[in-house]
Amino acid sequence: MPSVTLLLKRRITGAPRALLRRLRKLGLAVLAFLGGSISGGHFNPAVTLMTLYNRGIATDSAVVYIVAQIAAGILA
Repeated sequence: MPSVTLLLKRRITGAPRALLRRLRKLGLAVLAFLGGSISGGHFNPAVTLMTLYNRGIATDSAVVYIVAQIAAGILA
């Protein structure tokens, strides 16, 4: 059985890569559906910035969301 390191270093191309892209989008959609009522679906700084631009949230809330999103991205 190959080690986890070897699995992570293997290059994925073709159909499996397209499937992974679709699964990533589906995962984000599920997160937005489940967590949308809690955070407004702000899982991406672009969403937060557009909501701030449209005056959907306060500036201080936007800063907190963006810091949390960046921290989560670094930790992931």
